[in-house]
Amino acid sequence: MFGGIKAGRLISEAMVRKGHRVNIIYCDIPKAWPRIWQPSQIMRRCWRELKMSGKEKHHLEKSKANLIPVPVRPITSPYVPDADVTIGTWWEVIEWISKFPDSKGIKVDFVQGHDATNSGEKERIVATYKLPMLKIAVSPWLKRVLRDKYSVNNVIVVPNGIDRKQFDSQPRDKNINPTVGFVFSNHPIKDMHTALKALMIVQKNLPSLKVIAFGSYWPDFDKHIFRNFQYHCRPPQHKIAEIYRKTDCWFLSSISEGLPMPLLEAIACRCPIVSTDYGGANDVIDNGVNGYIVPVREPDMLANAISKVLSLSENDWRRMSEVSYQISKKFDWDKSAAILEKALMGAIESR
Repeated sequence: MFGGIKAGRLISEAMVRKGHRVNIIYCDIPKAWPRIWQPSQIMRRCWRELKMSGKEKHHLEKSKANLIPVPVRPITSPYVPDADVTIGTWWEVIEWISKFPDSKGIKVDFVQGHDATNSGEKERIVATYKLPMLKIAVSPWLKRVLRDKYSVNNVIVVPNGIDRKQFDSQPRDKNINPTVGFVFSNHPIKDMHTALKALMIVQKNLPSLKVIAFGSYWPDFDKHIFRNFQYHCRPPQHKIAEIYRKTDCWFLSSISEGLPMPLLEAIACRCPIVSTDYGGANDVIDNGVNGYIVPVREPDMLANAISKVLSLSENDWRRMSEVSYQISKKFDWDKSAAILEKALMGAIESR
């Protein structure tokens, strides 16, 4: 359920709309069940399966692009159709496709995040940045990182877009009770420790605070630490926009991101935004105008910014909400596909 996988599918579908044939090749290895002599683990697995019954398992269950699930890891070239271009969207995949024969076409590194941050595989990741491939980044910030830190030049920015059929909103009013939302994730870069600590601070200042969240798994923290907490585990995709529209402020606590999908989806639903300065926040947030940017790992500053938004007057909140919506209009999958198409065609012609 990673946003990067969703973004990869959506840019692929935009390329299909432009008339191209796109294959999405991905690992699909079923998780093994515990052995019969591990009854407690079997019971836990059954309970997890029951809770997840009927929920979307991942973003590649269906697509307008051609889906090719592969039952092994790593994916080797025999599993990949011959092509004009092969694109990798993760540093480990870039290692795989770097060994592919010329019949798989031009190789492209689609950089969605600064993967070398706080990683035990930093040397391997940096080595993929240095490979002689066409480089595409999802945000101007990532382009600057690749240029300034790793001397990778000629990076083309193809930003993530917004699916307007799913994420949009008419002008709306601020809630009577202040309501804040976030995406729950155990991934270290999301820094849930800072998020939860900030929310507890806000709740002390605003006792009527309502907290709404969604995520891929059930939270591993005590949900009762917030008086009014509503959690949606793997909600249907068509319901996610409703969750955004129920909030007065959407926030992110990440320590490193490229151009996260929830940020774009939230502004399309007219949410003022508070975000840590994870890197690409400045590409979406006009500080003090449609939200606030605060340093990473600073729960007090994060809480203060959230409280500022929630304490706005109705008119000031509506102005901030409208700016978010206007900024969201810059992000469009078909426009991004046009940039990607031009870059790939140029690379093919110059080969």
